[in-house]
Amino acid sequence: MHVAPHNGYSIKKTREFVIRYGPYLRTTLKIAQVLFKLGSFIIPQLNSVSETVGSDADTILPTPDKQNEMEEQLNLVEKLLDRVDHKWAQSKSTMLGYNKLCGVPLQVADLREVETYLDVDNNKRSLGNLYRTVAIDGHVRWVCLEHYDDISFNNAMFKYIDQLEAMGGKFDTKTKAAVRCFETKGMVTGLIMEHSNNVDVINAVFSSKMKTLYQLKLNNSLHVPSTLSRFCEMLKINQTLKEIDIMDQIGFEDEPFIVDLLRKSVAVNHININTKWKQHGITIAGGSGYGNQINQLSCPRDIYVDDDRQTIYIADGENNRIVQWKYGAKNGQIVAGGNGKGDRSDQLNEPTGVIVDKNNDSFIICDWGNRRVVRWPRQIGRNGETIISDIDCQHLTMDKNGDLYVSDCVKNEVRRWKQEEREGTIVAGGNGQGNNLNQLHWPTYIFVDEDYSIYVSDCLNHRVMKWMKGAKEGIVVAGGNGKGYGSTELSYPYGVIVDHLGNVYVADSNNDRIMRWCKESCKGSVVVGGNGNGKGQQPKQLNYPKGLSFDVEGNLYVVDCGNHRIQKFDIDLD
Repeated sequence: MHVAPHNGYSIKKTREFVIRYGPYLRTTLKIAQVLFKLGSFIIPQLNSVSETVGSDADTILPTPDKQNEMEEQLNLVEKLLDRVDHKWAQSKSTMLGYNKLCGVPLQVADLREVETYLDVDNNKRSLGNLYRTVAIDGHVRWVCLEHYDDISFNNAMFKYIDQLEAMGGKFDTKTKAAVRCFETKGMVTGLIMEHSNNVDVINAVFSSKMKTLYQLKLNNSLHVPSTLSRFCEMLKINQTLKEIDIMDQIGFEDEPFIVDLLRKSVAVNHININTKWKQHGITIAGGSGYGNQINQLSCPRDIYVDDDRQTIYIADGENNRIVQWKYGAKNGQIVAGGNGKGDRSDQLNEPTGVIVDKNNDSFIICDWGNRRVVRWPRQIGRNGETIISDIDCQHLTMDKNGDLYVSDCVKNEVRRWKQEEREGTIVAGGNGQGNNLNQLHWPTYIFVDEDYSIYVSDCLNHRVMKWMKGAKEGIVVAGGNGKGYGSTELSYPYGVIVDHLGNVYVADSNNDRIMRWCKESCKGSVVVGGNGNGKGQQPKQLNYPKGLSFDVEGNLYVVDCGNHRIQKFDIDLD
C-alpha cells in the first residue's frame, strides 16, 4: 500500500493517469468498496502522519450525508475505470500488459513517477511506502517511513549520477533532476540511463553540447506515456546519438509498436571497419529484364530507402518515372512520371536522382533530361512543379536542416539551396573543368554528412572528393590515381555514401564493384562484386552499379543499372 503524507493531492492529466495506473486504482477501489459495505471506510482527516500514528483516539465515523457522498464518489470512480478497462480489452497486446501490472507493487523510484501526475504544493513532501507495525498495546499501526524512498532512489541512481558527472553534468539529489550544464565537447562512447522515466534526465542528455554520443543504453523501460512520447520526439530530431540499445526488453514485450518506433527514431549503426556483407545479393526490385512493365526497370539510376514505410523509391531512368517497391513486393507502383518522356508537369525525362522530403511529404527529383529539379507530392494523382531550372543535375541530397544540394555535371559544381533561396551557393567545384583540388570534372553522386562536409563522385577524374564546410578546395578520399582496377584506383565512380565512422563507399561502376575506403586510407577494399566475379547477372555479380544506400540495419542496397535491378546485400553478422 502507499499513502500520501497529508490530506491528498489533485491529479494532473487525469485521463493519462487513469490509463497508466488503472490496475492499481481498480484494486484500491475494490478494497474501498468492501470497507464501505462493512462500515469501516472513512476519509482520513490528517494534519500529519505522525499525529495520526501516535493517536489512540477512536475512529470518528462519517455522517449519513457524508456516507452518501462517499458512495457517489466510489460509483463515479468505478464508471471511469470501467471505460478504461474497455479500452484495454480492445487491444490484445496492451491487455497482456494490463494483466501483468495487476498485483505488481510500486517500488522506490516508481513513486517519483507517480508524483509527476500530482499537484504537490509542498515539494518537500513525497509519496512513501506504507508499512504495517504492531504497537506495544497490540494495535496494528500503519506507518510511512518518509525517508526510506529518498535513500533507495539515490542508491539506485548512483551509477547514472557518476556517468552524468563524468560528462560534465550535475545532478540535484533534492529535486532528482539532471542539471543541464554539459560543457564536454569531446566524444562520449556510451551512456546508461538507469531511470529513463525522468523527463528532466532525457532533456539534459539530448540538449547536451557533446560532439557525439555513440550509444545510449536504456536499462529501465519508458512506462509513462508523456515521457515516452517526449523521448521518441527527441530521438527523432537528435543529431548526436548514433546507437540505441534497449537492454531491458521486459517492459516493451507487450508493446511492439514502442520498439518499432524507437527503432525508426534513430539509425542504429552496426557498421565498423570490420563489417562484411553477404556476397550473394537478393533482387528486391526489377530483375525481369529491360522493360517498362510494373515488374521491370530500365537502366535505374538512384534509390532512396524509406525505413519508416518499409519502401524503396527508384529513379527508373529510361522509363522516365519514379517507382516505389514495398519490401517483399513482386511489382512496383509508379509514384511520379510514367507518362512518357516529356517536359509537362506530369512527365519526366530520364530522372537520375530521387529523395524524399518528409517535412513536405514530397519527392524531390533530378529530372536530368529536362534540366530541372522537380518537387512531386507523394499523394497519388498529383503532378510535379519545377523548383530549380537551367541545371544539368546528376544527383541531389538534403542535409539535416532541410537544405538541398545538387550536382551540375556541365558546370562542374555542387550548389546548396537553402529554403526559399533562388540562386543557390557553390559549395564544391565551380572553378571550371579540371583535376586540381578546387575543380571537378563531371560530378555525379553526392553525400552530405552531419558536419555538412560534401562528398562528390568526381566521375571523369576517377576519384571521390570531400569538401568540408566552407572549404575552397577538396581533398581526395578515394581514388585519384587515374582510371584503373587496382586497390588505389577507380573507374568512373558514381554512387557514394559515408558511414558514421567516416568510411567512404563508392560504386566503382566500370569495375562492376562496390569499394570501401576507410577514413584516411590510401587504398580501398572490395565490399561486393568485383574480385574476379566480373560483369554479370549472377547474385554475386554487378553490371555498372550506380546508386547506393544503407537501411537502418546496415544492409547495403545497390542500383545494378546494367542488370536493370536493385540488389540488397545483407549485413553479415556471423
